[in-house]
Amino acid sequence: MRERLAVRRMAAYLLDGLVILLYLAVLSGLSWSLRGFGVSLWFGTESPEVAQCVTMVFLSIPAALYLGLCESSRRQATIGKRLLGLRVESLEGGRIKRSQALARAGLKLFLPWEIAHYNLYQMAEPMLVEPQMELAELMEQIEPSGWELVFMNLPMVLILMYVVSLFRRQGRTVYDQLTRTRVVRAVESGSGGH
Repeated sequence: MRERLAVRRMAAYLLDGLVILLYLAVLSGLSWSLRGFGVSLWFGTESPEVAQCVTMVFLSIPAALYLGLCESSRRQATIGKRLLGLRVESLEGGRIKRSQALARAGLKLFLPWEIAHYNLYQMAEPMLVEPQMELAELMEQIEPSGWELVFMNLPMVLILMYVVSLFRRQGRTVYDQLTRTRVVRAVESGSGGH
């Protein structure tokens, strides 16, 4: 039972990833359209910090809001969770508070994404300064130190930790535990579901 729920949760996350990817496609189309007017959302800045802030405002925050607002809504589920018959609830079996849902989305998506974006923009800084630079040339310039390698792998470690925790004990991830929430099949009552 726990394994099936874990697989459903991972599939729901992938479906929600497709929803976010659709949003990103629209955003990218808009960005390319604005380039014709001399406006660039991501590139054209020499600062990795500015590029990361733009990504945070236009991608990470909206994606986290999508998760948080859907999971604290009356339906208690994102599109992916609804399609797979799942919902998020408090440990008592009720609807979660918006603050819980946003904290959950922050730990689940925002934190790993922003660490990954930070790493990406720090490594790609030469490309930000010189947008015509070829990727192969950029890769030749990257020589991360030991701590940078650890920080570069941190998003993958967090995601792996989340996935592994789905298959342990109660099938609750670290972000479920920290926000005192759980994911259950939508047909289950508030009592006893995991």
